[in-house]
Amino acid sequence: MVQNNLLNRDIYCNFATLLNKISYTMKNHSLLTKLLCLMGIYAFTAGIVMAGSVTTTFDFSDTRALNSMGLATPTSSNPTPLNNAITIDGVTLTPSTGTVPTITYYRSAYDLYLFKNTSVTLSVPEGSTISKATFTALASSINGSANTGKLSGLNWTGSTRSVKFSATGTNTIYTISVTYESGEVVAPVLSDEFTFWPEMNNQPSATVKIIPQNGNTVYYTTDGSTPSQSNGTATATTKTLTISKTTTVKAIASNGGRSSEIVSRTYTLGQTVTGVGQFRNMQDGSIVRLYIPDDYNCRVTYVNDDGAEAYVRDNTGAMCISNVCANPMLKVNQHIAGWIVGKLVYKYGMPQFIAIDNNNTNTWFLVIADPVTETDVRPLEISADSYNEHTADWVTVNDMRVNGTSTLYHNGNEYPIYNLYDLDESSRYLPPYNGALIDITGLAVPNASGNNIVPIYENGYSPIRYVVNEDSTFIAPPADINDTDIRLARNLNANEWQTLALPFSITNFDGTILSPNQITKGGGNPVNGIEMEYAAQRSSVAGRPYIVKPNQDISNQIFTGATLKSGAAQSTWLSFNNINYGMTGTYAPYQLNDNKYYALAYRNGAPVLVGHTGQTLPGTHALITTKNILNLNGTIVTCMGDANLDGITDIADVNHIINQILQGVKTDYADVNKDGAVDIADVNDVINIILGNGPTVDIVLHSPIHK
Repeated sequence: MVQNNLLNRDIYCNFATLLNKISYTMKNHSLLTKLLCLMGIYAFTAGIVMAGSVTTTFDFSDTRALNSMGLATPTSSNPTPLNNAITIDGVTLTPSTGTVPTITYYRSAYDLYLFKNTSVTLSVPEGSTISKATFTALASSINGSANTGKLSGLNWTGSTRSVKFSATGTNTIYTISVTYESGEVVAPVLSDEFTFWPEMNNQPSATVKIIPQNGNTVYYTTDGSTPSQSNGTATATTKTLTISKTTTVKAIASNGGRSSEIVSRTYTLGQTVTGVGQFRNMQDGSIVRLYIPDDYNCRVTYVNDDGAEAYVRDNTGAMCISNVCANPMLKVNQHIAGWIVGKLVYKYGMPQFIAIDNNNTNTWFLVIADPVTETDVRPLEISADSYNEHTADWVTVNDMRVNGTSTLYHNGNEYPIYNLYDLDESSRYLPPYNGALIDITGLAVPNASGNNIVPIYENGYSPIRYVVNEDSTFIAPPADINDTDIRLARNLNANEWQTLALPFSITNFDGTILSPNQITKGGGNPVNGIEMEYAAQRSSVAGRPYIVKPNQDISNQIFTGATLKSGAAQSTWLSFNNINYGMTGTYAPYQLNDNKYYALAYRNGAPVLVGHTGQTLPGTHALITTKNILNLNGTIVTCMGDANLDGITDIADVNHIINQILQGVKTDYADVNKDGAVDIADVNDVINIILGNGPTVDIVLHSPIHK
């Protein structure tokens, strides 16, 4: 008999454990519950929720169930005392005090061991009534009594808020199921509030579920009105609604004359914007669906190492993408199209596309071109004045003056260099020297410290490019800078002679480079001028002055891999009769305030040597220390004879000198022979030049000297 009882106990225990594991799993894992329903296993627990009633089970046979009730798992030698009350789904089980029941482990099974002089009391909240209690146990009946109702075998029936079971012998109990009539009508469950967006090329729609609880009937409305038994649509089972606009769903549960609280949820049809430009114009904090057409040419300009941040640009603007669930991770140069959902957050003036959660903000509906077949993206060349129009974009900001090594200035405004991604020499980045004029390439990322520029190195575009500008003073570096990029901000006109002095060498100049070669007496010159001959060079040397004639127009030419030399501009001198003649380079605009230096200038399309007080020679040009004749590799340039500065020597110059003689006026150009007077001797010199007895001007140049 004992063996049979133990066998029965094991069978009962194993079956009860299986049954309650299924029940426990169904309560906590909705997906598994659905699968069990499909398999038919859910039939074991069907009917435990009845109309107007609730059934709760205390499971002492499963270690997870014990732990969920706050009970330690017992061992064969160490039972767990049931010292405290346990409440599940509104039902409270209270053990006796003093001598208490225990949870035991016997032959691979757990149970509630209710022995003589111990008891458990089942109770429910005020207004509710227990109608039934069912035990699963080792024996076929409970050895004990109930203080109310009827106890028969393993079943109790009655109608009470509390019932006490007192043991008169030994009881091995696996589960206790309690059915009670709830005094509270439980409100229905509605899908959580959310924002939904239309699928591509379809009408916008979303589904919402209304789920009744405890068998109650639910009344719901979708027009904003208050639901009741006399207003709204009734349902006793789960109802799925399809909505296509922003809708507020309200629902209430009823049971007889009792009702639950009203549950209200609003489901919002989100706004769709097209292109980054429209996205940037949205109100800060807006959650939108961003649609990017393919022809907007949206490209990825930068992605940081861990992929948490990416920067993109389309034809309408740029933005930063943060914490988006991207699989695969975005890469530089990728072309993207399609749509993505997220929030606009402006941070210090920069638009960020922030994920609202990984379920909604992801790249599932983006078309990401990988591998990329288009040309590499490149930075936009901008002025610092337009910085705020290009935040979050990859830009080259031109003509920035360095103060220290980390702050840039333009028109009195500061632009800090923020080396966020720790670029170093391997990324062609070294902090620029103090006083330098530079173009900086990076991301326009403002923060609390100001309008920062974050240097990046992508697609061969160096973060720092030094600028040599004829309109600005060039400040030489304290030491040579090797393998750097330099932009020459100057126009050089094709097939025209111009002076040039640069702080870097040119080895592959497309044109002719001349430097002073020798000085001789001007042959056939009626005023016996000095002739400075120039000879062709293969390349230029940093700092030295030259006269050049390019084969094609040059504007803002960029020299890569160059060496920017320290030191000032140099001079090239030649001596004649113990007097030095030559050229002097200048790295800054130079005021011509004396007769010592002259410059190659252009009047009415012809070259002349000028030295008028008040004229300014631009930087990167050179001054010439003779005002007579330049022999530019066979081409003659002079200032003599062109009294009216129209670029040619003709009868108009004779008339100009005669008018000055009659008016008693003296100008430097009318004094052709440079004897200090404007008189008939100057007229004779001009006539000789016209007749071919003096130097001629036979070259067309322009780009006048700045004033």
